[in-house]
Amino acid sequence: MDGRYYINGINEKERWIYIEKENSDFEEADSFVEFLTKIKDKYPEKIICVGEGRYKFEKAKIDLIYQWDNLFGIVVEYPKNCNEKDVIDFLSEFLK
Repeated sequence: MDGRYYINGINEKERWIYIEKENSDFEEADSFVEFLTKIKDKYPEKIICVGEGRYKFEKAKIDLIYQWDNLFGIVVEYPKNCNEKDVIDFLSEFLK
């Protein structure tokens, strides 16, 4: 799939980072699956479902929840004990 991923916005109150892929459609989950696959290729942890359309990597260094829906696209939710800059630095590895 063509196109790079980029951060489309950050909601500091909700602790959400919105990620979008160039040339993708929010109604298609393909870019979400591809994004998770990129992370799994580098960090081969088990992916666990933690709710409808919500996933996380078991034993991950940063306890992030990855969510996809057709309104927001890819959303990464980070915990209160996590520094936003650390999350962005981690995600930056996969925004290519």
